[in-house]
Amino acid sequence: MKDLIAKQFNYGRFAIIKKLPMHFFIRYNKLEFTQTMPTLEELKNEIDEIKKRNTRVEIDKAWETSLTRKLLILVLTYFVVVIFFIVTKLANPFVNSLVPTLGFFISTLTVPWIKAIWMKKNKK
Repeated sequence: MKDLIAKQFNYGRFAIIKKLPMHFFIRYNKLEFTQTMPTLEELKNEIDEIKKRNTRVEIDKAWETSLTRKLLILVLTYFVVVIFFIVTKLANPFVNSLVPTLGFFISTLTVPWIKAIWMKKNKK
């Protein structure tokens, strides 16, 4: 069975089709109302898909907050700024590149702290 099932509204000679998740297969035909329940196997498959998605999200979140990622960004930022300073022929590119790189790195450290404050304030 596909993930989406058509929902049909009959209005005289016209029918409007909308797609809904398979749990909500509802057919309106004049005053008739029928609903089908998903099978146990369909529910198990859906739970497995949710678990797989949650695993991917957890791994992605772990990468986003990892020290490895932050250090990689730090090193890449430094080299990009050094190349820019060399191309533009600025004095001491290797030393002067430390300032914007450290500024960027410090901003990545403070963003989670500010995000936590913002989430507390805007929690519904």
